[in-house]
Amino acid sequence: MSARADIPSIGKKAAGALNPITKDYGAETSVAVHETIKDATGKTVTVKAITGIVQQLPRKEERELTQGELTALVREVAANTPRNGQEKPNAGGQPSALDALRSAVTQLEAAHRALAPANIKKALEQDADETAKVLASAKSTADKAAARAGASLPRST
Repeated sequence: MSARADIPSIGKKAAGALNPITKDYGAETSVAVHETIKDATGKTVTVKAITGIVQQLPRKEERELTQGELTALVREVAANTPRNGQEKPNAGGQPSALDALRSAVTQLEAAHRALAPANIKKALEQDADETAKVLASAKSTADKAAARAGASLPRST
């Protein structure tokens, strides 16, 4: 049987670096973590980078995460991992405006994943009124972020 076309292939060394994830959560989650690292960094990543990111993740016995929670954490860790040689440092070592924007979008994506329907359902069961207030606040903030992003985008003609 041949490999399915819709399953991304991972090199042997990268798979080895992802071994803790594979052992804890299985191959499907391991592939999702690899894809998340690639997506978060915008490039094919080195085995050293994968190893560094995986080492920062909690093992399943320490803290069991859903695949969504794990990939959100991976995205955050990858976004905060220095990209050696990719970008020139700017004066004073302060993050550039683009770095700050990337970080904000990463946090926004993580918040979106945290607002999974299952999480909302559980919160509603715990306290419907408070959950409604939190969700109204989230919607208001999301609307403001969308308006800012839309207003900042260059107009295409």
